Amino acid sequence: MSDERAQPAGLDEQNPWPGLAPYDEASQRFFHGRKDEADELLRLIRLAPLTVLYGASGLGKSSLLLAGVFPQLRAEHFLPVHLRLDFSEGAERSPLEQAARRLEEEMTLAGADFPSREPDEDLWRYLHRCDFEVWSKDNFPLVPVLVFDQFEELFSRGGRHERIGTIFDSLADLLENRIPPDLSSEDSSRELRRRFDLRTQRYRVLLSFREDFLPEIDGWKDKVPSLLDHRLRLLPMSRERAIAAIEQAGRDVLEPGIAPGIVDLVSLRARDAADRRAEPDRFSPTVEPVLLSLCCTRLNRLRAPGGRIDAELVERAGEDILADFYREAIQGMPDRVPEFIESQLIQGDRYRGSYPEDAAIDEGSITREELARLTDDYRLLRIDQQEDARRIELIHDRIVEVVRSARDERRARASEVRAKRLQQEAEDKARVERERRKQAEEAKRHAEEATHRAQAAQARAESERRRASRLSLVLSVLSVLFVAIAAFALWTKREVDQARIATLEERLVGEAQAMLDGARTVRPDRVLLQLMAARNLGVDTDAVAGAMLKELLQRPQLLRLIPTDQTVSGLVFLDRHGLLVATGGDSGSLLVFDAKSGQPGGPQEGRTEAAHAGWIWALARSPDGRRLVSAGNDGTLRLWDVADDGSIRANEARMARHVGAVKTVAFSPSGELIASGGEDRTLRVWNARDGSYLGALLGEHNAPVTAVAFHPGGERLVSASEDSTLLVWDVASRGQLGAPLARHSGPVRAVAFRPDGELLVSAGEDRAILLWTPQEPRAPDGQFYRADTPLTGHSGGVCCLAFFPDGRGLASGAWDGALRWWDTAMAGPLGGPLEAYSRGLQSLAVAGDGRIASGSDRGGIALWNPAIAASRELATTADAASPPPTSPAFVSSIAISRSGNRIASGSWDRSVRVWDVGPQGDPRLRIELKAPAKIWSVALSADGNRVVAGGDDGILRVWDIPGERLVAASAPLHRSMIWSVAIDAQGRQVATASQDGTVRLWQIGTGGAAEGGGTESIEAIEPALAGHEGGVNAVAFDGDGARVVSGGDDGTVRVWDVAERRPMELRPMTHDGPVLAVAFSHDGETIASGGIRSVAGAEPPNGGPASRDFGALRLWNARTGEPARPAGFGRRIDRITSLAFSPDDDRIVAGGADGALRQWNIAGDGSKTRRFDARFEGHRGRVTGVLTTPDGRSIVSTGADGTVRLWPGSEAWPELVCAKLTRNLSHLEWRELVSSTDPYECQCPGLPIPADEPGGPAPDQTACATRQDLQIK
Repeated sequence: MSDERAQPAGLDEQNPWPGLAPYDEASQRFFHGRKDEADELLRLIRLAPLTVLYGASGLGKSSLLLAGVFPQLRAEHFLPVHLRLDFSEGAERSPLEQAARRLEEEMTLAGADFPSREPDEDLWRYLHRCDFEVWSKDNFPLVPVLVFDQFEELFSRGGRHERIGTIFDSLADLLENRIPPDLSSEDSSRELRRRFDLRTQRYRVLLSFREDFLPEIDGWKDKVPSLLDHRLRLLPMSRERAIAAIEQAGRDVLEPGIAPGIVDLVSLRARDAADRRAEPDRFSPTVEPVLLSLCCTRLNRLRAPGGRIDAELVERAGEDILADFYREAIQGMPDRVPEFIESQLIQGDRYRGSYPEDAAIDEGSITREELARLTDDYRLLRIDQQEDARRIELIHDRIVEVVRSARDERRARASEVRAKRLQQEAEDKARVERERRKQAEEAKRHAEEATHRAQAAQARAESERRRASRLSLVLSVLSVLFVAIAAFALWTKREVDQARIATLEERLVGEAQAMLDGARTVRPDRVLLQLMAARNLGVDTDAVAGAMLKELLQRPQLLRLIPTDQTVSGLVFLDRHGLLVATGGDSGSLLVFDAKSGQPGGPQEGRTEAAHAGWIWALARSPDGRRLVSAGNDGTLRLWDVADDGSIRANEARMARHVGAVKTVAFSPSGELIASGGEDRTLRVWNARDGSYLGALLGEHNAPVTAVAFHPGGERLVSASEDSTLLVWDVASRGQLGAPLARHSGPVRAVAFRPDGELLVSAGEDRAILLWTPQEPRAPDGQFYRADTPLTGHSGGVCCLAFFPDGRGLASGAWDGALRWWDTAMAGPLGGPLEAYSRGLQSLAVAGDGRIASGSDRGGIALWNPAIAASRELATTADAASPPPTSPAFVSSIAISRSGNRIASGSWDRSVRVWDVGPQGDPRLRIELKAPAKIWSVALSADGNRVVAGGDDGILRVWDIPGERLVAASAPLHRSMIWSVAIDAQGRQVATASQDGTVRLWQIGTGGAAEGGGTESIEAIEPALAGHEGGVNAVAFDGDGARVVSGGDDGTVRVWDVAERRPMELRPMTHDGPVLAVAFSHDGETIASGGIRSVAGAEPPNGGPASRDFGALRLWNARTGEPARPAGFGRRIDRITSLAFSPDDDRIVAGGADGALRQWNIAGDGSKTRRFDARFEGHRGRVTGVLTTPDGRSIVSTGADGTVRLWPGSEAWPELVCAKLTRNLSHLEWRELVSSTDPYECQCPGLPIPADEPGGPAPDQTACATRQDLQIK
């Protein structure tokens, strides 16, 4: 246990601070800074029988009581009794018995005269006895004050809820001065009147507990109505009071003037030089007394004997003190505890995060005992009550830097260990390679010697012809030896290459997988580029493809990742010029990008000249987009003119009236005024035309101004501040309107008006987004706006807000790195959070077309389009502007022509819809054909000019698409609906599967008459193919039309010879449930079948033996009927309803009854098969059809929800990933991150290769100047 947590023994002028321990009564002369709170507590104790003191952990509640209040109580003839009770179930005595004994001890220590407590007499009876009086040694009556310190331990350590309730009930009688239930009988009443005094209360009670337990305490108000009537909330100490406190206590050990430096060290005002430039005084300076005492104690230990604490000591040892404190707190803890603290309790390297207490314990990140040690003993953590959840957080923002450094050191050590492991593996592989090379060289040497001998023998051959046959034999042996040596060398090279690729996969693809699985990264663009580099170097296809698909499905809304070097604190779109403008960090300049491509834009090639002396905090655009205004850390505002060609140049006007950094700026709706706010707490108004100063608003906040927004009407202005309030101002008079809006519980960081002016939105460090609606100016509370239900969901402070053009949608960004959008009319979220960079967000902008730009702390911009989903719904009406039907019809099937030029679907609304597919793969609805019956299945001819459909009435129909007419209809030979239709490659034969249990073949011919005046005919090819027992659900042709495969309710898969009209003699292919979908691979060698997933013990519908394969998807050898590959596909899906092979037959995609599509890799054989199970979600009902386009770039699906959806196919994944990027790796990054031996390869053709260093010479762009093949290799 650390010395700082021991009881403070003998504090004196040379040792005036107790460290982490509380001050005691003997130390009262060294306890300063809390006089107002001590006086208020004394007043409350005098006033009422019950007083409550609460506050966050680390604020010094125990010190306030012991050293601040107890001496004053004794001076006024109160007898304070400090109670720290054992509430655990294993306690030897009940809590109130412990309190009674402590009371007796305290009265004895005071030398008081008091009646003895009778055996087994409880505390209530003792205190209410008629003869209970306590007299001091100097003959004054004393009033006991029972001080229950750390009362929260009743709830944290009291065990079962019922036991806690029993303890509190017994205490409630004492607090409320009422008769306990066991004394309320008639017989007891006589005893009460005789023995107990119920008219007066000769004692006081004070409860002290942590603020996060206030809801638990509040829950007992029905039992103790006066529980919270007289209470005091203890707040952090202000900087000024903290300085005065340590100056008074440490006057004998402190160098004059050093106290502010110590306080600033603890209160986060002191930062390293870079941080001071980047973000000075971000937070209101408040001080945790416990941290201050700890820091002072350790500084005092480090001072030289007889010396004083001076600036040099504070500078040298300051950071180490808190670092040592953190190390001591986690010493002996399992690794999971510091990992939890360092990963979950800090955000973006600078700010505190929080994590639900119950979740942390349930997940096993920390135990209750470990949490109690860190909250109660070391005061490293505390519990913060937020709405209905208790969340764990660090005790102070000052600890964030220490935890961040420890985290970085831990990660660096882990990376070093991993690097050493990889290096060792590489050295081992190199050693093996050297051994193999040595063996090869040895073999080569022997071969060369043999060659020399052979040449000598050949020279003697002229004179020794009789030995020619023997010599010929020797030469043949040597030839074989040469071949063996060459083969060995090739094998060695292949093994080395495989080892290299395996290492690359682990390093390059592993980081991408981790990022997509939830791990945050500072440079996501670099991670994706590493993934593309791995693909180019031949890393396993599935590892690369799986990571690519995750990126495309998890973040389809992400358009571009734009890397920047420093924090992006301001963003604006210039829609007229198609530009995005961002602040350029401490350069004082602006960064300009093309708003679509993300590349540096504008005539100035991406950067303006500098106009500020240092950091730019905020950026705003005039309503007409012709001017910008920036707010700087240098205390100035600068106007920027936007020319017609998009160039941006600083105006000569230098607007300087603020004292300190300017943090926020906004244009009025008319564009004539500019309002600004800053660290000097003032709001100032400027002429937007020439930058002239018009004056300050008549009033100010109590802390720096952080945000400002004009009402759309221009007559009002709202400002936000670190003082947790919003103020409403009249622009014309510059006076304040109404009372402050004070509903936030922390600094407010953002404010915005809806375009119609009927809604005001604010957000801040309390993580809540408040919606304010206008109310009458003379409302009882004097406020112009009323707060409605808050929007919650961010786990970090909210930094920025922006409305969408429709005025209903709202975007928010937070320090947790998440971007969210909300429906303000419904007061709820629109989708889940999106994250790009690990750092917290600092800025946000919304373009006129609804795109969003988010700027990150320490660098990086992400462009988003919230309207984009993982799949695209195809239009089902010819007019793209027409709204979709309110109740879309069930879409039963989908088909595509072999040429890929057309897609068709069938629906229950008796329609067949056909889309033309353009050169870019974009389908456009061509025609909607009507039928007299519900359509269950459709098929397209190879050229896409004929569509065949089967329906409810058992009739097969054929339409000519170019002519847009029905050309043939079959006789109703099927006795029930046609479930499935397939057409052969030549477009002349059709196969149908029906509920009547048959498969039929049909011939399409010319001539004859058809329903509706058709000119073609459909003739049945007899006999029908019968063999299934029950309905036949699916049918498919092989590639050359020689075979048909079918699947039925009887759980069997059957293959039919088309020419012979009979089943082929294959091994039985069975499922343990109905077969709902079948497909031939394109090479005709594999059959895929899907159905209802089997369960152990289920009886197969075909009466055969149960299968050991419980997967819903099965693969078969199409020539023999044997299972084609290992079992196990589709174990996570209950029912497969449709199937399709990829064009190369390496993948298979299946649609399920759960509304999801899944794609598996089926290439390879045995244990070497590398499968990935990709899940596509978007349908709101079961998937009824699925196919892949012939070029492999798209997957098309239909669903019971009435939609046809287009998904990215595997051949398009690399191109779509590159579309999110704006650059390639530099040559230096390639060497450091990818390979120092492999030559540079372009990751994304068409994107630039950056210089190795900012401002360095531009590299040769030839490697990436033209498009290359971006298919999955």
